[in-house]
Amino acid sequence: MSKRVASASLAVRPQAKSSDLMCVCDSIDGNTVAKITSLPEGIEKREWIAHNVLGLFEHVNALCGTLSEVCTQQSCPHMSFPGTSKAIYTDERGKRQVYPAVQYIDCVITQCESMSRQEEIFPTKYGNKFNGNFEPAVKKMLSHLFHCMGHMYLKHWDVLGALQLRPQCAIVFAHIAELGRTFSLLDAKDQEQVDECVTEVRPILPVLSQTLSLDDPDHPHDGDRSSRVPSSKSGSWGGYPSPAVLSCKAYAQTC
Repeated sequence: MSKRVASASLAVRPQAKSSDLMCVCDSIDGNTVAKITSLPEGIEKREWIAHNVLGLFEHVNALCGTLSEVCTQQSCPHMSFPGTSKAIYTDERGKRQVYPAVQYIDCVITQCESMSRQEEIFPTKYGNKFNGNFEPAVKKMLSHLFHCMGHMYLKHWDVLGALQLRPQCAIVFAHIAELGRTFSLLDAKDQEQVDECVTEVRPILPVLSQTLSLDDPDHPHDGDRSSRVPSSKSGSWGGYPSPAVLSCKAYAQTC
């Protein structure tokens, strides 16, 4: 069993004061996410990818732990996430299994944790180098992390709202999407689905040039995208839960 974080209380939390309503989702636009994900000068590419993937693993593991009391075999008899209604888990021996979501998530989190501790994949000792197993491993890890996040959005978005964890989820989605795109770590299907999730869970603030006006009829803005959420009539989304505008927390309080 993987190390799971203790579940947070579902007790109603006090409303944030107006001075605390700066939403992390609003304060970080796509350009900023790209900037913090792109390879810094002088840093070895695989070192940077490892740093990002291992950090994402810690965040996703923590977020999964908060739902341990509500994501059960009864509530989620099958693992589902955007683009997949019944996921099949393939173990290390190649055996395919249809698990309840809680067991599927536990298996992939355990697998990711095991890979993160393998010196031949993530070398930490002096003189050890990355080998050919690194890229397949991080691709598998990032795909697993998206599937876990996708399930939380698909099935437990209301609970995440009650726990005031939607902003953290939004940032994790954005980080996964940008990392996958920048370093080609996700297959085309997963990349498309995580990009859709980013669009749906993050309020969109129009980023306009200083020379443009919001009222310029020749340059319409994307302000309406913040309210474009999956619905039961959405053919491509198949009736996903419709998230309201994210409840916000100060950036310093995010994961």
